[in-house]
Amino acid sequence: MTMADNAVVAITGASSGIGMALARRFAGGGRKLLLIARRRERLEALARDLPGAVACPLDMRDGDALAALMAQHPAPDVWINNAGLARGMQPVDQTEAADLADVIVTNVQATLNATRLAAAAMRRRGRGHIVNITSAAAFHPYKGGHSYAMSKAALHMLTQCLRHDFAGTAVRVSEVAPGVVGDTEFAERRFERAGGSFERAYGGITPLAAADVADAVHYCVMAPAHVNVELMLLYPVQQIGGVRARSRGAAADDTQASQQVEVVQAR
Repeated sequence: MTMADNAVVAITGASSGIGMALARRFAGGGRKLLLIARRRERLEALARDLPGAVACPLDMRDGDALAALMAQHPAPDVWINNAGLARGMQPVDQTEAADLADVIVTNVQATLNATRLAAAAMRRRGRGHIVNITSAAAFHPYKGGHSYAMSKAALHMLTQCLRHDFAGTAVRVSEVAPGVVGDTEFAERRFERAGGSFERAYGGITPLAAADVADAVHYCVMAPAHVNVELMLLYPVQQIGGVRARSRGAAADDTQASQQVEVVQAR
């Protein structure tokens, strides 16, 4: 383990899903957690449950609020860019312009600005770790994925560029890119204005859990100081690249079930 017991870990999008799982995974050990999200009540309830946690309610798109947060709290030892969203799965020509902008501003612009602030603090101190939670969609396109996949591909490239920016320093940069994750609000938020559900889009497979992603991030951060995990792709067993295979129905035995699969587009 290389992270000091009194390390400061900042997690964006911490009020639910992967962000909440990350908060629980990193809690304890004398660490201070900066939990960042918009939903104050949820964030404060989570912070009360976790030792060393501080609720930092703000909108990631508010650059002034982010700068104020960085000025108020000690420079983070670990900054985890997890906040993000998707809007619908219609073809791009059938998607509202406001939805496209919402994805790009939240996933790319706000994350880039947060990274700029965190990176500046780490450079001054000469050490730190930035972790970007992207998506398998950054590497494998699918129908209706346009703005979301594009935004996550941008964060993949940001990770690569940061590795060059911090070459020769002790600052590490990692990317964890999960496929389908089941126990989050991602799908519900994605379809809230377009209909649909997690079950309709991703049903029939055993997805990753948010805790699986948190475990992967924890490994990246806790690896020895000379180790940088640059990219970790995580998939459910039933997801391969940009498609997933799911059972078409009950089968008489496992052999028959393994042969009766339907290949469908994945997140």
